[in-house]
Amino acid sequence: GLLSVFNIQKVDELDEKMYRTMTVPLGEMVTIMESYQRMRGNVKDILLTSSQTDIDDYKNRIKQRNEEFETNLKSFQTTLLTEEGVKLTQELFNQKEQYDDIMKTVIQLAEDGRREDAIALLYGDSENIRAAMENACHTMMQIKIDAAKTTADSNAQTARFAAIQTIILLVVGMCISVFLGLFISASIKNPVGKLVEASQKMAEGD
Repeated sequence: GLLSVFNIQKVDELDEKMYRTMTVPLGEMVTIMESYQRMRGNVKDILLTSSQTDIDDYKNRIKQRNEEFETNLKSFQTTLLTEEGVKLTQELFNQKEQYDDIMKTVIQLAEDGRREDAIALLYGDSENIRAAMENACHTMMQIKIDAAKTTADSNAQTARFAAIQTIILLVVGMCISVFLGLFISASIKNPVGKLVEASQKMAEGD
């Protein structure tokens, strides 16, 4: 009974750990990629408008997207279990910093009325960084997916072992119970049989 409870708790802890270190980070990575893409979209929107009010609104949105990106990436970083993941995350931080510097220049060029220069910069120097960032995000997501599968397989194996162990203990317990029952029955039957035999002899006057 106690072992069964222990096994159940162990499997539950493993599942909770997988959720915390695998499932949640995958959701965070989706948010990171969405924030990045929405930020890129807001920068492009700035190039399409001449209204300073709209530009200021898009700049505020970009700031919010950057905060979402950084918050989720920092949280994601705390769940990494491999050196490769840690290295990729640090590279992504560095790439994002470089990309932000370029985007600031793009926005400033747009505000100064130099839209052709802004577009050239957006689709020029920033493209290599953009590709590297997206590749890093996809690689980290795949690392988490592979780790989640490995963890899930390990958890399933632990659950199977716990189930087999519990069944074996139940069978052993039943066998011991049957043996004890037969032993106790035999230990009672012999004295009672002798007592009955003695009573019969006394009744016969022996």
